Amino acid sequence: MKLDWSSAEEFLKEGTAAGYLMGIIEAEKIFRDFLFQRGFKIRNWSKANQILNPLISQPAEFAQARRIYRRVILEPCFKIGPEETKKTIRRYWQAIEDLNEAINYLSPRKKLWLKIKCFFI
Repeated sequence: MKLDWSSAEEFLKEGTAAGYLMGIIEAEKIFRDFLFQRGFKIRNWSKANQILNPLISQPAEFAQARRIYRRVILEPCFKIGPEETKKTIRRYWQAIEDLNEAINYLSPRKKLWLKIKCFFI
């Protein structure tokens, strides 16, 4: 599956505080789009993380990336530097790579069960 990371990269290249924040927002958007394209309809993202975390190689780091995203959204004066932004976006990328690989190896029955669990939690 090919995902377009160019929007996150462009925001990062701006080198501005607003660009860093938008890069993280774009990474979250790409993550959600990825799951939607794979057939996941998620109503509760925090509980879905609990279900998906076993499929991610670095769940603690990805959880940190999601916490940073929430801070970007909820804290009007949140600031983040370029290195932390890059690290956060890389964590999103790695989580998507891990999930894509894991989902590809699941049986159709297990994929369906995972999708159902993510929807009804």
